[in-house]
Amino acid sequence: MKALLLSLCFSVPVLAQAPHFVYPVPPDSSFSRRNIIYNPGSPESYSFDLYKPARQSGSLPIVIFVNVVGKMLGSAPFRDHPQYVGWGKLITSIDYAAAVMESDPKKPIESFDKLIAYLQKNATTLGLDATRIVIYSCSANVQAGMSILTDPKRPYLKGALVFYGSGNVNQYRMDLPVMVFRAGLDNRNLNTSIDEIVAGAIGRNAPWSLVNGSVLHHGFEVVDDNEQSRSLVRQALTFISDSFDPRLQRTALMLNEAEAAGFAFSGDWKQAAESYQRMVAADSQNSFAHWRLAEALAAQSDHYNAITHFRQALVLGNGNVGMISVAAAKEALAVGDKEAALEFLKNVKTIRVIADRLNDDPAFSSLRGDPRFAEITGH
Repeated sequence: MKALLLSLCFSVPVLAQAPHFVYPVPPDSSFSRRNIIYNPGSPESYSFDLYKPARQSGSLPIVIFVNVVGKMLGSAPFRDHPQYVGWGKLITSIDYAAAVMESDPKKPIESFDKLIAYLQKNATTLGLDATRIVIYSCSANVQAGMSILTDPKRPYLKGALVFYGSGNVNQYRMDLPVMVFRAGLDNRNLNTSIDEIVAGAIGRNAPWSLVNGSVLHHGFEVVDDNEQSRSLVRQALTFISDSFDPRLQRTALMLNEAEAAGFAFSGDWKQAAESYQRMVAADSQNSFAHWRLAEALAAQSDHYNAITHFRQALVLGNGNVGMISVAAAKEALAVGDKEAALEFLKNVKTIRVIADRLNDDPAFSSLRGDPRFAEITGH
């Protein structure tokens, strides 16, 4: 198993020289590196390397590098691999701490949780903020990383980086931004799996983003010494800083709206309606919530309630007058109320790009003999 993991992590066909971190790192004088045992045991103990900027201000958020390999990566310690040393140093350059961990290869998630417990217990002594953590996992380590980042019972996670790896998704969290890095020259099956996971996240409107390194290989941070590789590393650094920025933290209302949109995208109209109803209850003046609630109700053939919320969206001044009015008119016709339908359609008389298409819409065939409809459409 370990041989397979090592192969997945760093055995890259194009590797013609010893791996080296391709992004510039800060000088040794600007950071400290300290090895700390977090899980003493018999017969084995496990430790992590803690990287911190030399000039520290306040308690530092932490980037943890998830590990399923164990202690050794080939003939050398996992913590000493150029990829992890490079990342550890680089994180200090943006004024955060980095923890490069060892793990029990048979129980990597349990090892991760023990590290979290250690950091939380010793946060003050170590000068860390264990309530603000971003995780990085790559390649085979994503097997554990994906289980960790999709677990909603980990509120201390503020973001997650996934590099050229795949794993099982428990559920998509609406409160956790995730940035996935795909190596375009990687194994086809692996990239297909990554694509499927990201597509699932987008389908639920989860806060995931995909960055595709079209000319990059697996392990590009230590393999591809080129500008695209460095550009992706820079994007990861920006993502980390944004994840820790309290101004960018999602509020409960924002999370509810994002979740509702995800239900709507996937056609789960009942759940979408319930989510939008909560938004209306929280803010009755939210015209967008009324509009989207109306759409979800219309999809369930709840025509009368849909009309009510379409109308309220218009009363509240929603700028999407044309789309809302046409949708409301269709709901009115569904219950046989031609007068209400025509009243809604009056709103689009001056919106010619919409009014000109009404005659071609079979939903309005029952109105074509009415002169008021002809006046609206101009035909």
